[in-house]
Amino acid sequence: MTLSQVKYVPVVVHVVYNSEEQNISTDQIIGQLEVLNADFNRRNADANNILDEFKPLATSSNIEFYFARVDELGNETLGITRSLTSHGVFADDDIHFSSLGGKDAWNTTEYLNIWVCDLPPGIQGFASTPSSLGSATDGVVIDFESFGTSGTATMPYHLGRTLTHEVGHFLGLKHLWGTTGGCDDDDG
Repeated sequence: MTLSQVKYVPVVVHVVYNSEEQNISTDQIIGQLEVLNADFNRRNADANNILDEFKPLATSSNIEFYFARVDELGNETLGITRSLTSHGVFADDDIHFSSLGGKDAWNTTEYLNIWVCDLPPGIQGFASTPSSLGSATDGVVIDFESFGTSGTATMPYHLGRTLTHEVGHFLGLKHLWGTTGGCDDDDG
């Protein structure tokens, strides 16, 4: 793939909720995907805030995320699933499994799975790095209050950037300070 070729990534958003507030709107989900695409392709309104020394390096990643149009069984879909659960706050991998109160992933080698649910206070989201075998936990998990720019998204996590950050991790990017921080570690 050359840099000018666009890589299209089908997305499924699994909304797993135990209250109507957590059952975020379709508009909130659509808005979040718009932010993700803007951020990954340097179309975001605040791109001019990049430090001057990095501006020559900033460019589009040529990755476009779109809602899956066909599910695993070949049925038409909007790329959004909604699952009512009796599970409380998700603090582990339960979110990835219907049998544990979450929602099973769609084929993780074919779709970017994003779960939106209630996470513990102080945790906005987390991501796995894709497994070459397509692990059932491959994807991104975001708290319903840190997802998108409207609806339940609350300050300071109301700009849609939590998903951008976590998708970066999903694609293999590390924090600038590395894994442990300090001068003996870096981001590779």
